[in-house]
Amino acid sequence: MSTKDAVCEAVAAISVAKTARFYVAYSGGVDSTALLHACLEVHGRQRCRAIHVDHGIDPSSEEWSNRCAEVCKNLGVELEIVRVSLGAGNVEMQARLQRYEQFRCRLRQGEVVATAHHCDDVVETLLWQMLTGRARVGIASTKPLGEGQVVRPFLDLSKQQLAEYAESHGLPWISDPSNNDISLDRNWIRHVLLPLLERKFPGAGKRLKELERPWLPDSEKKPLEIGSMGDSTDEVRAWLLMYGVTPTTATVNEIVRQSSARRDSQPNIRVSSSKTVRRYREHLYVVTETEAFAPRQVRPGDDVQLPSGVLTWRRRDIGFASTRVLLASNRLHTPGVSMSIQADNMTKKLSSLFQEKGVAPWLRDGWPLLFEGDRIVCVPGVADADRALEANGEQDVFVPFWQPLQD
Repeated sequence: MSTKDAVCEAVAAISVAKTARFYVAYSGGVDSTALLHACLEVHGRQRCRAIHVDHGIDPSSEEWSNRCAEVCKNLGVELEIVRVSLGAGNVEMQARLQRYEQFRCRLRQGEVVATAHHCDDVVETLLWQMLTGRARVGIASTKPLGEGQVVRPFLDLSKQQLAEYAESHGLPWISDPSNNDISLDRNWIRHVLLPLLERKFPGAGKRLKELERPWLPDSEKKPLEIGSMGDSTDEVRAWLLMYGVTPTTATVNEIVRQSSARRDSQPNIRVSSSKTVRRYREHLYVVTETEAFAPRQVRPGDDVQLPSGVLTWRRRDIGFASTRVLLASNRLHTPGVSMSIQADNMTKKLSSLFQEKGVAPWLRDGWPLLFEGDRIVCVPGVADADRALEANGEQDVFVPFWQPLQD
């Protein structure tokens, strides 16, 4: 079978309803350019849409977006360009999660998004997992995503075949110079290790791809119930992957070991430079470390972004007048102050109130305490001090709401 036929046949094998929209993840590189062209040939321009996610990592990313737009215009296909921003940490993993989140929120029932992962990607991923101590987990050819699914039709085709297809059709593509940076693990595997293996053991890549690999179960980005884990590490690994975390097998084993210990155990296991796994009320949580904030003045009605979350206000009939000036602080920046509040004609310890409200221990130190003078008048969402609130009069009154920063 010719390369042209193999590429088009792989795309034609995608199972999708004739009325469903067909998205193509388009980076502008040779692989996704071949995919986009083949999808247009097989499924038609009326059904296909290209989506390009600009992560803003490279200074040339805007130029790449413009070139993608030009290619799509020449091919007669609609292109949506989405720009996202990344934080500190594992940029590659963040970029991947951002892409799939953008795909997920667009897919409707029965729709698909196709990506250009190929045989070489499978082998590189497998070697990277083996060499870094990760579990051997394959790249699925189809996987649910939101209301639709992601499909990868090229897993049995090589990058060389895709390049030959693009060249045979005279297609233009973008070459990302970072792909040649062998200081990056996957690039080193691609440009150094795999060629060495092929020279010493011809066909090594093909045999590696044929190794049987387990698939990770589907997971969600939410607390993991300890009772659902069993003795398998696969569910923990799939759960962590949703947060962009890929720890070693030893770390995952330690999470399972500590979680199966007595019920009052409090594991605090580092899984990345900024994230730990914690336990609270029979669930595991991925916790992103945040800095405690310095005390600052706030006025009711003015929303405030803090390192540990967002303090917002909503108009109510009873609350804090907009003319009052409060001080937002937290437990770590209020030494010597009684950590209690006069509420319901009783003195209540904040630790007890947090426990009653089910606030996890690691969220408490960053939770804002609202002071008026030296008195705590409100712990948003937890308790209000006696006689601290007033009825709506000539001034608008507001009630505070706290949204902690959580993954």
